[in-house]
Amino acid sequence: MMGITSPKWHTLAWDGWAVFRPVITVPESYVVQGRQSYVVGAWLAAHRLADNDVGQFPSLLARTTMTGMFRTGWQTAALAAAGGAGALALAGWVGSRITVTPGNPMSGDVQQFAWHGRQVAFASRGRGVPVVLVHDVHPGASSLEFSHLYTALATGYRVFALDMLGFGASDRPAIRYTPALYQQLLLDFVTHVAGAADQPVHVIASRHSAAFLVRAAAERPQLFERLVLIEPAGITTRRVLGTPAMREMALRLLHAPVPGLMAYDLLASRPGMRYFLRMAYKRPTAVTRAVVTAHRREALRRGARFAPACYLTGMLDTTSREALVRLRLPILLAWGRHARLMPVEHIPLWLRIYPRADLRLFNAGDFPHSETADDFLKAVSTWLGEPLATRQA
Repeated sequence: MMGITSPKWHTLAWDGWAVFRPVITVPESYVVQGRQSYVVGAWLAAHRLADNDVGQFPSLLARTTMTGMFRTGWQTAALAAAGGAGALALAGWVGSRITVTPGNPMSGDVQQFAWHGRQVAFASRGRGVPVVLVHDVHPGASSLEFSHLYTALATGYRVFALDMLGFGASDRPAIRYTPALYQQLLLDFVTHVAGAADQPVHVIASRHSAAFLVRAAAERPQLFERLVLIEPAGITTRRVLGTPAMREMALRLLHAPVPGLMAYDLLASRPGMRYFLRMAYKRPTAVTRAVVTAHRREALRRGARFAPACYLTGMLDTTSREALVRLRLPILLAWGRHARLMPVEHIPLWLRIYPRADLRLFNAGDFPHSETADDFLKAVSTWLGEPLATRQA
């Protein structure tokens, strides 16, 4: 069958490049045809890899291929669409296998914990009473969330910064992540790694991970000494995608190679990550290029989309109400006054169920432990150092 020749493609010279429509933008030495899009996809993947911007190309391919359907005959459009889909799949396949090495200040302390056939990463430093740091489960999350606190607390405590399964340097399998999975992971980690069977541990956890922690502590309270909960989820229920059937369908789409990569591309792109962080921080100036890059590095690790997909579809939502009723541990609630992901309106609900909790407010958004790190460190260190007898009086 005769191939599609170059005159059928509308060409525009631009800055030394030739823009061939409808398939893609390539160096002018290429003659782009729908059936050659696998090659183009590979070239574009390499091009984006060189720029560390792999999160951009799937949506570009999809957009330009769709344009072609309106500019050519149906046969050409079908060929372009098939080739574009092949390029998208190839580009996504390459992108999903990229492991970006982050500039992690804890990297010299990283160790591995074998858990149910998976490797769970954590960093550890210092001596004294064990303190475990547990990050949230949003796209791009990792133990880097606690980098400042990790270093500072290690001067007086034995600090463990955990990368939850599916995040950071831990394995990131394509599985269904659930609250029960993370609850068990926390129990096993504090028991077998942090030594909670011999000495109860302090744990500092944020948002959804704080909800997992509350449930774990209610199940085995003897393993825990004190809990610091940063804007914890679990009191109210998010309205995500309506019915369980809709959430299930959305999860399958996000786990699928093509639609999943396209959706995650938007979240992990530099504009997408910058938008999320500017919403979560009180001061937009705190969202520097370095902060965005650090989150994107974590978000672009191989398999990093699977766990956040469960978060985005509501599969990681859980309730802490019944667990709190059974709990008797000292709890510190830490909240940013300008939080948006978990607004301060949730505080009265928490105090109504658990009136024994202490509360500290910070002039920050949803990351008070990062945005107001010094104030957060001072408040938490003081609270952890108070004698239990005084605190419970």
